[in-house]
Amino acid sequence: MATFLDAARATDKDSPLEHQDKAWAWAWGVLSKEQQSEFLKRFRNLSDTAIKLNNPLAVQYMSQRDNYRDANRTCFSSSCAMLLKFLKPGSIKTDDDYIKVVFTFGDTTEGSTQIATLKHFGLPATFVTTGNRALIQKQINAGKPVPAGFLHHGTPSKPTGGGHWLCIIGYDATGYWVNDPWGEMSLVSGTYPLTDGAKKHYSYKNFEPRWMADGPSTGWCIVA
Repeated sequence: MATFLDAARATDKDSPLEHQDKAWAWAWGVLSKEQQSEFLKRFRNLSDTAIKLNNPLAVQYMSQRDNYRDANRTCFSSSCAMLLKFLKPGSIKTDDDYIKVVFTFGDTTEGSTQIATLKHFGLPATFVTTGNRALIQKQINAGKPVPAGFLHHGTPSKPTGGGHWLCIIGYDATGYWVNDPWGEMSLVSGTYPLTDGAKKHYSYKNFEPRWMADGPSTGWCIVA
C-alpha cells in the first residue's frame, strides 16, 4: 500500500494530510486483489507479468481476551473487526471500537448484528451458511479475509460446542492461515493450550470437519 500512497503524493508536492492518507488507504482496501495487481503493474510500468500479492494477507491480529466487555464471548466481533480494519483502514483502531457499535445493534453472537455493524462502517457483507474451501480461496485471492464460525470442542470426527469464530487470512496446499482471537487451538483435542492466535496454520484435515460440521458446503462465514 505504500506504493499506492506514493502515487497519490506524487500528484501533490505539498505534504499530505493525515485524512488524505486515510482516504488513499481506504481506496486501496476496496480494490480487489486483481485490481491492486493491475494498479501496481501500471504504476511501476511493468510488463504483463502478474504481481503476486501476499497470501496470507497481512491482517492485523486482534485478541478477544483483552476486550473491554464479554471477552469470553466476543470472538465473532473480534474476527469481524479484523476484516473491517483490513479492508477499511482507519475505520477503527481496535476491536473495542467495533464492539462498542456491535452492542447498539444487538448481541455479539448474532450474524445479523455483525452484518449491521459492518454496514454501519461502510462495508457491505453477507452472512453465509454454505461456505466451502473454494469460497475461502476465492475471497483470499480477491484480497478479502473471511471470518468463519466452527465447532471448537471435541475431536474433528465428533466436534461439539456452542461455536467459535476466527478470521481466515490465507491458505496453502494443506490448510488455512488464520487469526484466532482466543489463541492457537489444538484441532485434534479441541483445546487452547496457547493464547497467541496470530497467523496460525489450521489443517484442512482437522479444521474443515469442524467448520463444515453438517457436511460439504455447510460452513458459516462472513463474505465481504
